[in-house]
Amino acid sequence: MSSEQQHDLFGETEIPHKPKSVFRVNPVHVKFKLGQFLDELRDLETWPWTKEQVRLLQDMTWPNLYRKLNDPIEAEKWRSLLDAEWARLTAATEWEA
Repeated sequence: MSSEQQHDLFGETEIPHKPKSVFRVNPVHVKFKLGQFLDELRDLETWPWTKEQVRLLQDMTWPNLYRKLNDPIEAEKWRSLLDAEWARLTAATEWEA
């Protein structure tokens, strides 16, 4: 019996091993989500969230989306657009101590 097959519960017949499915991210969906973020940020005058939530966007959420794009040049384009909005909103927001 190969490692690709296993016996059924009673050992009478072999059950073929089902290959694992692989999830592949659709770059179109990633670009759509990045576009939603960008549109939302452009409509804001200051950050509506806490400093920690804003930092999470820049440090975790956006980079995770950039990595899912197939084209590093396109990822850098999105990074520069979102970083510009991040800088604008951060400069305009008065954070509580």
